[in-house]
Amino acid sequence: MHIADKTPTVTDTSSKVVDLINNANLVGRVFVKDTETRYLSVNKSDAVQLLQGKQTATYFRADFHGIGPCGNLYLLEAN
Repeated sequence: MHIADKTPTVTDTSSKVVDLINNANLVGRVFVKDTETRYLSVNKSDAVQLLQGKQTATYFRADFHGIGPCGNLYLLEAN
């Protein structure tokens, strides 16, 4: 089973997603969807730049360590 199949997705304004990405206490690494089954790790600044000029973004968060609220953010799409 793919991680996205068992993790709820969220659609929010791109500005809120940028705020989330920039909060180091909430997001560790950012991944951008490349294909149906592959995500590419990107710098946070590149992810923020990708969201510039977009209205909404769909993403999910996953915490593989079970330690606190910090986890990885997987960006599915931005419109």
